[in-house]
Amino acid sequence: MIFFISDGRLGNQAFQYAFLNSIAKSNEKIICVNMTQFFEHFDFKNENFSFLPESRLLSFFFRKMLSRVLTLLVKLKMISSAEQQTISGKPLPKVSFSKGVLPFTFVKLGFFQSELLLRKDKIDFVIKNKYYLVALKILNSLPQSNKVFVHIRRGDYLDETYNGQKGLALPKQYYLEAMTEIERSVANPFYVFLTDDPGYVEDVYGYISNKYISRESLGVDFAIMGLCDYGIVSNSSFSWWGSFFSKEKKLIIFPMYWYGWKTKCESHPTIQPSWAHLIEPKRPSDNY
Repeated sequence: MIFFISDGRLGNQAFQYAFLNSIAKSNEKIICVNMTQFFEHFDFKNENFSFLPESRLLSFFFRKMLSRVLTLLVKLKMISSAEQQTISGKPLPKVSFSKGVLPFTFVKLGFFQSELLLRKDKIDFVIKNKYYLVALKILNSLPQSNKVFVHIRRGDYLDETYNGQKGLALPKQYYLEAMTEIERSVANPFYVFLTDDPGYVEDVYGYISNKYISRESLGVDFAIMGLCDYGIVSNSSFSWWGSFFSKEKKLIIFPMYWYGWKTKCESHPTIQPSWAHLIEPKRPSDNY
C-alpha cells in the first residue's frame, strides 16, 4: 500500500496522482489525503486509488501527528518510503527509495513536477465530461480561427517570493513576446485568456480585439486548454497540465526559469516538458 499526504492545488495534485500511479505496483492500493480538487475535476481509471475525507481536525492529525509516526517507522526500517530529491532547495527529477519490512510505502511530500518522473501509460485521468462540454460550447461560439489559450496566474503569486525576489507572476512583456511568436507561425490567432484575475487582463490586454476572457470555473478553463492546439503557459502546474492534454500541441510556449525568472535562476529543473517552446521572461519595464 502507498500512503501520501498531499499539498497544493489542482495542477500540483495532478502531478502527485500521476507520480503515485507511476510508482505503484499492479493492483497496489494508493491512499491519499487532501486531494479533493483532483477528485472533483478528473475521472481516473485506477480503481485502487482512494481519498480520505478531509476536515481541519483530520488535516491536523495527518500532517502533525501521523506523518511524524510514519517518518519514525521509516527510520526504524519498518515501512518503506519514497522522497523526491532536491539540491539547494530545488526539486530534482530523481526519487530516493528506502525499503522496509512491511508492505507499506510512505511517500513524503513532493510535487514531482517533471515528465521524467511520470510514466505516460499511467496518466489515466481526464477532465470530467461536464467541464469538457461547457468548454466545447464556449470555443464553438467564438470566431472560427486558430484558438490560442493564454494562462495568466496572479492571485497568490503577487505576494510569494523566490530567491529573495517578491512576485512570481510573469510580466506583461512575456505574454506580448509569446503572442508575437504565435503570430509568426499561426494565421488568424484568437486568444482565449484564462486567469484568476480577469479584471487585470481586461485592463492590460483590453486593446486586443481578437480575444475572449474566461470567467468560468477551474474545470472549464482546464478543458479549454486541452481543446486548443496553441497555447501560452504561465509558470503554473495548472497550465502545464492543460497543455499536456492539448492533442496537437502545434505551438505551446513556456517560460524559462519558472519561479526564478527575475534572477535568471531555474527553480524547477526539467519542469519544462518536451513539447515546450521556451521564451525567456524579461523584467518588467512598467507597472505591470
